[in-house]
Amino acid sequence: FCECSCKLELEMNNFETVQGRLLLLSLLLSSSIRSWNVHNSDNNNNFAYVQTALLYTNPWTGDRRVRVSTLAIRVTDTASNVLPSMDFGALAALQLRLNLPHSNYSSASRFTLDSNSNSGTVDPSSPDQIGDGLLTDARHGMLTAMHQVLTAHRTLSIENGTTPSLAPESLRHWPLFVTAAIKSPLLRPSIPRQGRQRRSSSLAPSPRGDERAYYMYHARKVSPACASLLVNPVLLDVNAASFEWKQTVTVSDATSNLKNSPVVRLPSPVPASVSNLAADGIYLLDACFVAYVWIGEEADECGNNNNNENDSSNNNSDDGLSDELRDKIYNGVQQLQLWSQVGREPKCLRPTASLPLVVVRKKTDVAQYQALLRWMILDGTTHNRDFESFCRSFSEEIRKKA
Repeated sequence: FCECSCKLELEMNNFETVQGRLLLLSLLLSSSIRSWNVHNSDNNNNFAYVQTALLYTNPWTGDRRVRVSTLAIRVTDTASNVLPSMDFGALAALQLRLNLPHSNYSSASRFTLDSNSNSGTVDPSSPDQIGDGLLTDARHGMLTAMHQVLTAHRTLSIENGTTPSLAPESLRHWPLFVTAAIKSPLLRPSIPRQGRQRRSSSLAPSPRGDERAYYMYHARKVSPACASLLVNPVLLDVNAASFEWKQTVTVSDATSNLKNSPVVRLPSPVPASVSNLAADGIYLLDACFVAYVWIGEEADECGNNNNNENDSSNNNSDDGLSDELRDKIYNGVQQLQLWSQVGREPKCLRPTASLPLVVVRKKTDVAQYQALLRWMILDGTTHNRDFESFCRSFSEEIRKKA
């Protein structure tokens, strides 16, 4: 794979760099990975290539295999092209890992929480609480990083004569992600506080004990595919016409069924706001670790059957849902689990494989409904503004500095 303009460099830890035109299998050891940086001297090529080779041995049969992987990284000599080419999932995963509070976490080098200092400012929407200094630093760290990057993006856009925007197209969901993160259990106290009195127990205790610890555990190893879902829920209208929850064609071959996945076609997500929840609607909320079924006050849980006998026969379960509605929700939840058989072993693309389902009726489940409202990330809270106000003030700050 090395022709003409390519040069191979073999990097082996502290050993000297070996240069050559061929990949020699004799240089591979079963105990380590060897990497090659492939430099392309063609000036018209906008990619840099990194190749890795891994030699592994089957412990039972002794068979040896070499796996060679090539990674193409886009490069540019223009700074304004960097942000538009960034991958949002990778950025979200990186920011979650960098801003997780821990014992050695400190953002003093970037800004200060002292309101009397001239080197930094405090966001009044996220007041510091007693014993919550690390979480406050983490929330401000996410806001500060986004503010600095998007300010630089606007400055470069103006210098290049292009139309300035709040964020490039590839990062258009970044403000929403940061807003959701600072409202999520990941960056909020595990035990609610009122004033200066620390509460002895949570208003809605989590079965996991410390819910924030559970989020932090998975956030430290979150993948780019699920980084946004960890803090930004997905709200689906169960009654939407585009919710094709039944398979139109029945295929008996298991391989054909795998090729036809996903098994159902989910509708487009609804913006997570209370204003979008209809009184007669039924919604499926994917909050990463748990799925909620929100049932409005005027919702019909038993379908449109006019026959009372059919209604009683179709509503014989403990959850009170009709068989058709239950099957519809079940198929949707199965789709959200995101299992994949691509690769050597089947795996779940979510942080956790299990996805418990909680049915919340607004009419009767008052406590559960109040707990569910925290996932309406577009709405304001006691500590945070609503998303529209946040974007408006954030854009104004960037315009003043850019």
